[in-house]
Amino acid sequence: MNKMFFVCCSLLLTITYVSSQMILMSPSFEKFEKIPLKFGCDVQERDPFRPNPPLFWKRAPVKAQSFILIMDDITENEKVHWIAIDIPKETSIIDEDSSETSMPYGTKELANAFGVEGYSGPCPYNTTHEYRFRLFAMPTAQTKVVSKPIASDIVKQIEQDALYVSVLMSSFSLGAPKNLSKEIIHNATIPYAPESIVSIRQKEVEGCSWIIFSYDMDRLQIISIGSIIARNKPYTEFRFNTIMRGVADVRLSANCLAPLSEPVFSNFRIYVTYGTNATNITLYGDTDIELPDSSFRFIKPSEVLKPQRKHVNMNNNDLKPDCSSNNGVDECVTNFEQALVEENQQNKKKDETKLCDIEKRYSHSGRFKNGEVCSLRVRMRDVNCDNFQFPTNSSCFGSNYNSSNPNNLEYSPSIYWENVPSGVESFVLLIEDRGKISSQTKNGRILWVVSDISSNFQNIDFGASRGNKMPPLSIEYPNSQGKTGYSSPCTESDSEPQMIAIHLYAMKHSRTLFHSPLNKPLDSSFIISQLSNDLICSAVLEIPLNFQQSKL
Repeated sequence: MNKMFFVCCSLLLTITYVSSQMILMSPSFEKFEKIPLKFGCDVQERDPFRPNPPLFWKRAPVKAQSFILIMDDITENEKVHWIAIDIPKETSIIDEDSSETSMPYGTKELANAFGVEGYSGPCPYNTTHEYRFRLFAMPTAQTKVVSKPIASDIVKQIEQDALYVSVLMSSFSLGAPKNLSKEIIHNATIPYAPESIVSIRQKEVEGCSWIIFSYDMDRLQIISIGSIIARNKPYTEFRFNTIMRGVADVRLSANCLAPLSEPVFSNFRIYVTYGTNATNITLYGDTDIELPDSSFRFIKPSEVLKPQRKHVNMNNNDLKPDCSSNNGVDECVTNFEQALVEENQQNKKKDETKLCDIEKRYSHSGRFKNGEVCSLRVRMRDVNCDNFQFPTNSSCFGSNYNSSNPNNLEYSPSIYWENVPSGVESFVLLIEDRGKISSQTKNGRILWVVSDISSNFQNIDFGASRGNKMPPLSIEYPNSQGKTGYSSPCTESDSEPQMIAIHLYAMKHSRTLFHSPLNKPLDSSFIISQLSNDLICSAVLEIPLNFQQSKL
């Protein structure tokens, strides 16, 4: 009888222990089932910026003070897609699309294998991968974890202290991208003449922007991008000049913020043949876009390149900035609003100079969508009318530059702008090297791209690139050399100058998102084509870079 009692009690205790184990689940998929497509990358764009799946757990250990969540790709050497630590003990749910924006208070998301401090969706290429979600119950409210790209290297840091771990297994499969660019939908034949203009128009759709791409931009030169009313509908219009004879294939693609929206392409083939008369031709790509029945989502911080600098510290108790290091470089701004007011007052005094004749010749402003001329102008401080050329100290001929030194300093030029129209929320600055002045084709090599410059700022100081003197919250993108920030221009010839173009775009939103071209170097036309929908107006300053004068 005693033996039977012992067996019954042992069985009872075993059942009680099993029933109290922590379980990790998802309302979107069962264990060992496939993760829904909306949580993985896009089949065409292959971008991993997607909402995270919802998760919940129950029966956590009583002694648990926090949780650690790790998602990894078992098929691809345990590559980490998501890691979150210090999840509060009171938490039992992580909502859908909460990564980076609405995680439980106190939770820290560490960098995954892709360098993103948040969730990166699964993205296997034309195959199926196995994915693992693991939830660790920890005995302390905070755990020191060093982020690693391989999950096992993270687990080694916490496995000795973890009270319990629960696992949710899943899989995800994705096909290869479809080739959607072979079929030519629109054809046009025009006689070649220097004044020939080709206009391509595509319907505007709220939440979407049309992006132009072509490998044949040596035959077509973009004149302008804007919105017009035609056929009683709003259209995005791309206008080109014909540069040389030949065949140009042009593709317009719709970039929509709606999740799960299918990629839409509209292709054109333009034949530029012999002829003498100038011709204007307009092509309409009346491609309809069907957006899915789902709400738009906010763009997450990781979907744009983060600025490579310290965050701005704001302290309303201090009226003046006072946080310089020993080397005299400002490390922070203690009163953001006061600093803006003081800086703008100083800049206005510096900038109250009239344009000379040569600067008027090379300075151009764009137009508003209603056709009126925009008075916005972009200028440089380190130039004068007697010697109107790109500043030597911002080129590779400056004393700061040594071609044999890979770590040479490259000081960005001092740029400011004036006559800002109303309604501007931010600016995008783009500096390109157009190549030799006599050349009929422009290489469009990007030297510097900066977006999200606050409308409170109207200047960027000399040497600000890659440093703390950049406008707060502005973003520097990789240029054509692959460097994030500014790269100095160099002339290709000892005798013939090159043309440097400084573009300024006044945007109606505070944030601007760029895409990079696939398998092709980044050029200015690709960036400019993505600004049309949110652009209020623009300005450009063309300034020569002369080798002979730069050596003086």
